[in-house]
Amino acid sequence: MAKKVTSSKMPQAQFINDAHVLGLLIKAKRTAMGMKLADCAALCNVGINTLSRIENGNKNCTLAATFALR
Repeated sequence: MAKKVTSSKMPQAQFINDAHVLGLLIKAKRTAMGMKLADCAALCNVGINTLSRIENGNKNCTLAATFALR
């Protein structure tokens, strides 16, 4: 049986002022939709590792990869 996606909490920040808050927001939205990391990455045409790094607030991700997640 496949693992279910566990919802993440939406960040409480009023503004997206750093990579960490942006990553939390993206992860919360993805998990609220019940999407697995691999499915979301494929839909957005980015690598699984890239999406994971963005969700974890890695500051070294490219801006183009981040905007692909719209």
